[in-house]
Amino acid sequence: MADAVIGWRVFEHWDPARIETVRLPKEQIPRIGYIPIAISKFTKDRAAAQAFIDFLTGPEGRAVYARHHYFATAEDAARWIGADKPVGGEYEVPKEWIRK
Repeated sequence: MADAVIGWRVFEHWDPARIETVRLPKEQIPRIGYIPIAISKFTKDRAAAQAFIDFLTGPEGRAVYARHHYFATAEDAARWIGADKPVGGEYEVPKEWIRK
């Protein structure tokens, strides 16, 4: 059992009786993350993988994400945060956050 985790805001919808999303102030959010999609370099059927991506990024796929409370686009995440932020990439944790 954990008292707190850093994770997706969708966790609250998985078990609303026991999980509460605590919003960080938008100034403390350096980057936007949402569910990324990619084609593996090991795929055996690139056309099928691309068709799946096209479905997920199309109106029907985005509706499925929305129905289950996920951000389907960076714009959805930015709207929830209340600010435009960079998407993805790497972020270095400030040294003062690390305890030795």
